Amino acid sequence: MRSRAGHFFLATLILLLGQRIAGAHDSMETTLSFWVRATGIDVRIFISRGNASMLIEKAGEHVDLMRDSFSTYQERLAVSGSGLLSLTAGDGSELKADASSASITDEDDVCYTLHYPLPKVLPGSLNIHGNYLDKMDAAHVGSIYMQNATGDQIAQGEIRADSPDFEAQLPAVAAAPAKPQPATVAVPAPITSQSPRQSHWGLWTIIGGGVLVVAIIAARGIAMKAVDRKTCP
Repeated sequence: MRSRAGHFFLATLILLLGQRIAGAHDSMETTLSFWVRATGIDVRIFISRGNASMLIEKAGEHVDLMRDSFSTYQERLAVSGSGLLSLTAGDGSELKADASSASITDEDDVCYTLHYPLPKVLPGSLNIHGNYLDKMDAAHVGSIYMQNATGDQIAQGEIRADSPDFEAQLPAVAAAPAKPQPATVAVPAPITSQSPRQSHWGLWTIIGGGVLVVAIIAARGIAMKAVDRKTCP
């Protein structure tokens, strides 16, 4: 009975986790990942090929953005990248992207890589306006994940066509990377005799606990799903 319960518990958590990860492929969602560092604000925007095509289409033009044809449109995509967002600091000054590139991921999404200078006044607020949402479906969601140089989450939110602005509070300075900690050697616990039933249930407890930890991490930082799951070439 306990064995069946363990199987069900494990299968349910894996299913939920898999569904959460699969959602990152949704063409109705764009993922916007921000890193606030001492050198500036680095941004990666992951968007489906179909939506990226709409962003660069000119009047009367149809762009069929495929992996084989990506190089044909890569420069146009890179140029358009700097206009996808408007970033405004708390003092009202607009931050202009000073670098923009575009690439195609292993999942066939388009990845924009942008860089912005830091606001002159920190700590302070930063308003993110999604210009690109004007060309998206009304139900399209832009999921924003923002962290500092050490990977600590600063802010998380969404932008939509009917609410294209998101405001975050930036820290005074980007924290320096933490110093590596010395390695520690684990001391094995003494082995005690257990009945086969106790041993079997203990194994499922360990596995279930491990999967539960993974599920908790998924709830927060599949909170950072695109950051961990995807990379730009």
